[in-house]
Amino acid sequence: MEHQQPHVVVHPLPVQGHIKPLLCLAQLLSEAGLYVSFVITHYTHKRLENLSALTTQFPNLHFEPFSDGLPDDHPRCLNFDFFVDIKTKTKPFFKDLLLSLDTKSEKGLSPPVTCVINDGYLSYPLDVAEELKIPLFTFIAHGACFLLTYYSIPKLIEEGHIPFSDDNMNLEINGIAGLEGVLRRKNLPPACMMKEVTSPLFRQYLDETLAMNRASGLIINTFDDLEVQCLPHLANNFSKVYSIGPLHVFLNSKIGNRSHLIASHASLWKVEQNCIAWLDSQPLKSVVYVSFGTLAKRQTIKSAIRAVMNGRKEEFQNSIDKIAKCGLNGIGHGGSSNQNLEFLVEDIKKIKSLE
Repeated sequence: MEHQQPHVVVHPLPVQGHIKPLLCLAQLLSEAGLYVSFVITHYTHKRLENLSALTTQFPNLHFEPFSDGLPDDHPRCLNFDFFVDIKTKTKPFFKDLLLSLDTKSEKGLSPPVTCVINDGYLSYPLDVAEELKIPLFTFIAHGACFLLTYYSIPKLIEEGHIPFSDDNMNLEINGIAGLEGVLRRKNLPPACMMKEVTSPLFRQYLDETLAMNRASGLIINTFDDLEVQCLPHLANNFSKVYSIGPLHVFLNSKIGNRSHLIASHASLWKVEQNCIAWLDSQPLKSVVYVSFGTLAKRQTIKSAIRAVMNGRKEEFQNSIDKIAKCGLNGIGHGGSSNQNLEFLVEDIKKIKSLE
């Protein structure tokens, strides 16, 4: 065992849309020579697909399941009660896990923990990391624009923008640096739609976001050219910001032919294969793929489909091609995301050198 090898503990929110990007980051870090422990709850671990194949492809990647402290019949829905429960009940088990990793290192079974990379939706790992004096980086799966609006909530309340005084969702929101002239009420995150800014759920959203300021740095799944207006303003809240994305494409570019071996691994859901034959029969670049997420309103989906049917398909395709080109440039040699990954790895190695 090479004990000078940095050891990174990666802890995602236990839902598919957060596990996948953080796992991509974990694989990129393992490819860079770091020892990575991907820590997930037992409940999530038993639902993930083909983990053994992943560890075969990435020998520096290790899965460490632990208890979330919740009963087996707990629904584990992403609601207010869930976040309250994990903050109080999962926190001691996460601490025990970090201490057990420390015990393993004392026995020579793994390097000592260098730092934690934590999902920004969870604040309890910050408390534990601070208690154990372990540096922690926070990770955000969504874009810089979305996060910037959360950090602007106190100002929006102060200036009377929220709660909304009427139902005009197209009203422009001014005063948020980096989002001038582009933000409307309908673009604000769900927390801003609440009618009571004193409600426990609203405070939960806000407090979890503001807690991220305590981290040593922010890692965000985006790239510079996509959010050039927003990213600089996040530097007001974090000493370091690493924009590294799009992570799934970045990982595939790094591992080449191995990517098809792991495409569906570590998924909570069975992969839908029925559409593949139809897609294979379509001409090149003739299909526009749009991900609406699980929270999209049916009306929004209908409007987007109608826009494509009314002749905007070419416009959509040109826009997608332009964004894709910028993203590929970012993960290429000398690109911003590639450089930021190198900066992150070097900063983790610097932490290791100070131990």
